[in-house]
Amino acid sequence: MKHLFDNLLKVLSIFDNILEKIERTVLISILSFVIGLSFLQVILRNFFGWGFIWGDIFLRHMVLWLGLIGASIATKENRQINIDIVSRVLHSKSKLIINILVSLISVYVCYLLFRASISFVTAEKSFGTTIFNDFPAWIFQIIFPFAFFIIAYRFALNVLNNLRDLLK
Repeated sequence: MKHLFDNLLKVLSIFDNILEKIERTVLISILSFVIGLSFLQVILRNFFGWGFIWGDIFLRHMVLWLGLIGASIATKENRQINIDIVSRVLHSKSKLIINILVSLISVYVCYLLFRASISFVTAEKSFGTTIFNDFPAWIFQIIFPFAFFIIAYRFALNVLNNLRDLLK
């Protein structure tokens, strides 16, 4: 049974590592594009008196993507915002139990956010909301369910890793 649990964790961790590489590639690509477009917008406005009409709206949405992908990577690295007083006061087994409880609550909250974001994106798609030049808004908002699902997955993986460590 322990061997099966360890193999499951290994497979889930391999998938998580592949996912992280994809996220980092997307993150770097979006960040490079955002910096380039921002710079181009400044040059066009200051020297030529015009810019891309869609540029500012697009950049705002890409910053949202950067934040959500960054939050997902931070969760993988266990670098999300937390209160560190617990780790200074409690012993190792108690820390693991607290980490399991906090991660379980986080999985649940991310699940609720995932469900809400699916409803939101579905509603935006059915309403036909557009952002610029009749471009559908839901395409930019699709990051919400993906990000919350991946963050929930990473918290669940954290629960499994902590359980393994607790049972050692």
